[in-house]
Amino acid sequence: RGGAPAGGGPPPATSDQLWVGMDSGNIAVFEVDTGVLMRSFSCAGPEVLIALAHFPADGVVFALSAHRRVSVWDASSFACVQKYPADLMTCGADLSAMITVTLEDPKVNLLMLAGVDGSLCVRRVSRRADGKLNCVLLSFFESVSADGAPITSLSYHAATDTVAMGDAGCKVALITKLKENV
Repeated sequence: RGGAPAGGGPPPATSDQLWVGMDSGNIAVFEVDTGVLMRSFSCAGPEVLIALAHFPADGVVFALSAHRRVSVWDASSFACVQKYPADLMTCGADLSAMITVTLEDPKVNLLMLAGVDGSLCVRRVSRRADGKLNCVLLSFFESVSADGAPITSLSYHAATDTVAMGDAGCKVALITKLKENV
């Protein structure tokens, strides 16, 4: 499935891709402009895909399977670059939500990972010369949800440099001045 442009090779990775995780453990990648399915493939097993987080400029997509496994995909070749147990990425908890944030001046790619225990990890993501990724822990917030409930929503607001989080107990928490906290 999926296609390559005339002349061979994988289609270019752009922000014009929509990656969709399925309950079967598969990922479908669509071209946004046409709605055409570019590729469909098995992620890391038959477990439901919970979340996808995309760094379009760097051409990588993080996929969360069954709250327990994070796999990293190259958006051009659709190849799996790396796999991590979720508890390694979140400092001990299963993962409930994740988003990507790109800070400017200087440019820093952040992966924000929320645990089912109400914790939040912030990791800097960068490509090494060999194409693999570095995911360096910058900050760990042990309990940002009010009562330790799983964080179900993460959102970064650049204008105020604030991360808003909502948890399963319907509580909202804020981390202000993100740049100073990482």
